[in-house]
Amino acid sequence: MAVSIKFDSANRPEIPTLILSKKNGDHIGVLNTASEIYFNANLNSYEELSFVVYKNLNGKRNKYWDEIVDFRLIYIPEWKKRFEIHVELNEADTNTKSVTAVSLCEEELSHLYAHGVEINTEKDIERKDYSPSVLYDVKNPKTSILDRVIADEASHYKITHVDNSIKNIQRTFSFDNTSIYDAFMEIAEEIHCLFIFGEETDEGYFRTISVYDLESYCPSCNHRDEFTEKCPKCGSTNITEGYGIDTTIFLSQENLTEEINYSVDKDSVMNCFKLEAGDDDMTAAIINGNPSGSPYIWYITDYMKRDMSDELVKRIDDYNSKYDDYQAKHKYNINAELVEQYNRLINKYKEFNKKLETITIPIIGYQSLIKIYYDTIDFSGYLKNSLMPPVSTDHSTAKDQIKLLTKENLSPISVENIKYISLATANSAILNYAKVYIDSAKFKVKIKESSISGVAWRGSFTVTSYFDEEDTADSPQVDIIFNNDYENFLKQKIDKVLAKEDEDVSIIGLFKKNETDFSSELKKYCLSYLLIFQEACEACINILIEQGVPDKNNWNTSSNPDANPYEKIYLPYLKKKELIEKEIKLREDEIAIILGGYDNNHNTVDNGVYTLVEREKNNTQKELNFENFLGDYWIEFSSFRREDVWKNDNYISDGLSNADLFKKVNDFLNAAKKDLYKSATLQHSISTTLKNLLILPAFKPLRNTFSLGNWLRIMVDEKVYKLRLVSYKINFNDLDKLNVEFSDVVSKLDVVSDIESILKQSKSMNSSYNSFKKQASKGEESNKIISNWVQTGLDTSITKIVNSADNQDVVYNKNGILLRKYDEFTGTYSDEQTRLINSSIVMTTDNWKTAKVGVGKFSYYDPKDGQMKEGYGIIANQLVGGLLLSEEIGIYNKSGSMTFDDKSGLKISNKTNTVTINPNETNLFVINKGEQKIFYVNDAGNLNITGTLTAGSGSKIGYWGIADTAIYNTNATWGATNGKYFGDHGLSISDKFKVDAFGNVTASGTLTLANGKFNFSDDNLIVQADVSTENLRATGGKIANFTISHGYLHNGISIGKADSCGLSSGTSNGGSDDRMFWAGNDTFRVTKQGKVYATDVQISGGTIGGLNVSETGIYAGKNNQCAGINTDTTAPAFWSGASYANKKAAPFKVLYDGTVETSKISVNTSIGSVFIGASNDTGLNTLSILPSKDNTGTIGSPTKRWNAIYGNVIGQVSTKSSKSKNDFDIEKAYAELEELNLYSSTSSTEFVGISELPKSIQSGETYNLTDLLYWSIAAMKAAQNKIKKLENKITLLEEKENGK
Repeated sequence: MAVSIKFDSANRPEIPTLILSKKNGDHIGVLNTASEIYFNANLNSYEELSFVVYKNLNGKRNKYWDEIVDFRLIYIPEWKKRFEIHVELNEADTNTKSVTAVSLCEEELSHLYAHGVEINTEKDIERKDYSPSVLYDVKNPKTSILDRVIADEASHYKITHVDNSIKNIQRTFSFDNTSIYDAFMEIAEEIHCLFIFGEETDEGYFRTISVYDLESYCPSCNHRDEFTEKCPKCGSTNITEGYGIDTTIFLSQENLTEEINYSVDKDSVMNCFKLEAGDDDMTAAIINGNPSGSPYIWYITDYMKRDMSDELVKRIDDYNSKYDDYQAKHKYNINAELVEQYNRLINKYKEFNKKLETITIPIIGYQSLIKIYYDTIDFSGYLKNSLMPPVSTDHSTAKDQIKLLTKENLSPISVENIKYISLATANSAILNYAKVYIDSAKFKVKIKESSISGVAWRGSFTVTSYFDEEDTADSPQVDIIFNNDYENFLKQKIDKVLAKEDEDVSIIGLFKKNETDFSSELKKYCLSYLLIFQEACEACINILIEQGVPDKNNWNTSSNPDANPYEKIYLPYLKKKELIEKEIKLREDEIAIILGGYDNNHNTVDNGVYTLVEREKNNTQKELNFENFLGDYWIEFSSFRREDVWKNDNYISDGLSNADLFKKVNDFLNAAKKDLYKSATLQHSISTTLKNLLILPAFKPLRNTFSLGNWLRIMVDEKVYKLRLVSYKINFNDLDKLNVEFSDVVSKLDVVSDIESILKQSKSMNSSYNSFKKQASKGEESNKIISNWVQTGLDTSITKIVNSADNQDVVYNKNGILLRKYDEFTGTYSDEQTRLINSSIVMTTDNWKTAKVGVGKFSYYDPKDGQMKEGYGIIANQLVGGLLLSEEIGIYNKSGSMTFDDKSGLKISNKTNTVTINPNETNLFVINKGEQKIFYVNDAGNLNITGTLTAGSGSKIGYWGIADTAIYNTNATWGATNGKYFGDHGLSISDKFKVDAFGNVTASGTLTLANGKFNFSDDNLIVQADVSTENLRATGGKIANFTISHGYLHNGISIGKADSCGLSSGTSNGGSDDRMFWAGNDTFRVTKQGKVYATDVQISGGTIGGLNVSETGIYAGKNNQCAGINTDTTAPAFWSGASYANKKAAPFKVLYDGTVETSKISVNTSIGSVFIGASNDTGLNTLSILPSKDNTGTIGSPTKRWNAIYGNVIGQVSTKSSKSKNDFDIEKAYAELEELNLYSSTSSTEFVGISELPKSIQSGETYNLTDLLYWSIAAMKAAQNKIKKLENKITLLEEKENGK
């Protein structure tokens, strides 16, 4: 609470104790020598303290003199208050310090600043985690205005109290580079509350903030306003008045006559306000809300009417009566049938919006009329822009989004031409398709890494939130395949288009619904969304049109009925478009019931509820035009007019629905009327000085409750006012006087209040009236603001230009330009329409069920390579013209039976017979039957025909005439001397060469063949060169010196003779079965079975089978892996393991003297193996004797032993096979064992030397194995004896230990 002054028994204020302290609260000491103490207290401002301190007093130095410095604190325990001091050293007298102090918390908070604090502003609402902030929320500092103000700079301050009546008040504030103290004063001014700082807690914490309500509050109806005694809203007397204690003290001129000052503020008197809000839309709404339809409001007091003429006063009184009647009582009747239609619409859509209200007629009062006026605007706006199914808020993160980018969702991706896919084009296609699955309004996606091999793409993605750069996620590797599936390509293109529109609703999901569900869902959407759906659907249809899909004749489905995108894709989208347009028409008709119908010049054609209400509104405003109502008395009235501008920038229309806008209008008008009434009334100010007041019995209560904010009553001019104590000054050197100030008395419309004066202490006012900015309570639900954003976005995206001159309708929007004709008689558009899309012009005759003509860029199937391609051109059923010019022409029919282009020429086929004319080929003209050429003409003029060539008699082929049975040249008679003939009688060339019909040849002259090398003439055949022919046969005669005779060709000497040679045909009519070739006296012959007989064969080279033959031997093998037999006695007779050239150095040799030389011998038997390596001068270098398996076999026998075995370490000499048990000294063996230095080694270079063995068994460089064995047993026996002795000793010790 505020400082409470204590009084002594003499009714004088007690002098406070001044304790010098540090900033952290630690006390330094009491300033007992302080004098000239002054204290000034203000209810809504700093408290000030001043005093003087002397360095020396009564000859004694002040021990705290040096501690009294700037920024130290003064603590007054009686008040529990702290002040920060400023010290000035008296220049004339350095023995005194003048100290001024101000209340600590206010001083500190004035030097701490709030930067960029936006509370319930548009910027604040844009925050992702926004929730409306109220004055104080103890559970959630993020939605508490007080906590948000102190959060950054003054977090060491504690909020200890806030009145319940103001905790939940919601207002809009913006603080930037504003001290926290000034921010609190702005909040106090806006909410009408009081900040008290530094109220010490029970725990002793003193940096505190408390907030108290200055207005009265009624708990019964929650009404809060400036009133006393009882609630003006519900009449309850159970009210909580504003800050302060009612002292019941009464002041009057009788008990304090000369001390009361009473004044009147005439400069502030106004009777007219011109109203201005924070933006033009709000100001316009305020004018609508004013029944007079003007920006002015009036209040003429009886005091001011005293000098007006009676006629003017009567006009003013009549106006006020009429104004009040229209405001609250006037009955407005509008068309009942139209209201019934309106109410049916309200009931239809109330399922989706519970706030919709029906209309009851008659409408009572202007305020009700204006409410309906804004309700109709809101309802039409709802059907235009807001109606949609509820959408749950998506709080997904980048990790949630990245899970959607999977192989199952993305693969395969179809493209038009798979041959030209590159990494860049693949990345672009994948990114575009990924946006179908990602919420692209909130998240961005990019490819992190990628590679492509053929049609296989591998890569990963990164998804990042647009609103939080730290919200990011990477995907694992994803494998995606590209293909040229045309139907899938179309579907994916459509999904991409829908994804671009899919910012506010799930368009993709909606369009995937079946026809019935799709139609049902459309009923839940507003006109703007329906137009978006229409545009999206048109965009999809445009893609299909560009791809040539609507031409249903292009799709031959006889082989694959499913491969028909016209029926599978185009027709369903066309049907959806029809359903959307039907719902659009319905929504437009519904909006017309509300707003009415208008022509193209925006003139009203049919009334709606809105137009009827607007008409009544305009009539009312016309009736209540103040100037027109006063008429000729307006001039007289103007001399009494005192006008000011009442402006409040905090009343703005942004983010408000029309219903909420109307509510703000009423708040604005009520606040303005209150201030106008206050401004129109003479205001009084009261102040006094209390002199010897506290000694009077009537003022005894004041001694106990003398504190700022407390109430007392005062009578002035026979009126009693209830006032607060708002300031006082105490000079503790003169306690007979106590200067006090009371809150100013302000008359308002129905109460007398002092709040203005309390708030005035923190900010002064000039004589020109300026309303305190009582900010509009915002806190609207965020979805209303979002709806406004949606509406704004739709207004910009659905730009539509309609020009309907001569019924020609031109629609221009983002889907292109649509040209169509409107039929006024049917109220519909012609089915014949033209659309300009991107780079294409497309025409239809059936309202886009099919497309008949296309000009521009489109996709088409290229029959030359079987690929889908894009190109520019014309698609039409008929082309009519006089001239066709083109760099490249191609003509193809749907079935592929006819093609014509400049590369392949003309080709016509019925799948059996094909006719081709192609100047680019050798065969210029070809007729095929299946795969067989039956007729063709080449570029040399040659004609080739398979089949019959029929020509009529009398016709000609070149120089040849055609008769009925022959063709001829010159003469049609066979054998004529002057002609050539070919016909039924045969063949003749003149009379020199004739072949008759029986095949007889008659020729005169020589028959010459092979350029004269083969001549037949006069019964002689002369062959002058080699003759090769399959059909040449001779049964006798000679060939050179060889005789042909009965299947033989021989040298003429009989078989068996010494020099006979020849060959036989091996046939039964000649020759010998066992001699196919022979020579000599039957000493060499080759039989028919391939056997060779010879008595003497010499072979000096070559091969026989796999054997190589040389001059001195034969051999087999390759490189150094050869083996052979040799006849050269200087070389080995048998050799192996070397090349033929290096056979003398072979590792294995058998010499002609029987010597065997080899580098190794390996003998394997059933009992083992022996391996002998290469030899040297010292004998065998390597010998390995191995048993057939491990742990078997012996070397030598008990009766046949080896003389000696040598090794790297030891050798063995002969010894006896047994020894006497006394041959060894057990103790000596054990002693030698202890000295023995034998160990296990893993190194191959370390050995045990002979000198390390026991001395008793050494014999030079050898030792006896048997001796070693016996020695070992002796050593072990000695060890065993010692172990037994030790065991006996242990047993004795254990028994002794156990007490035995």
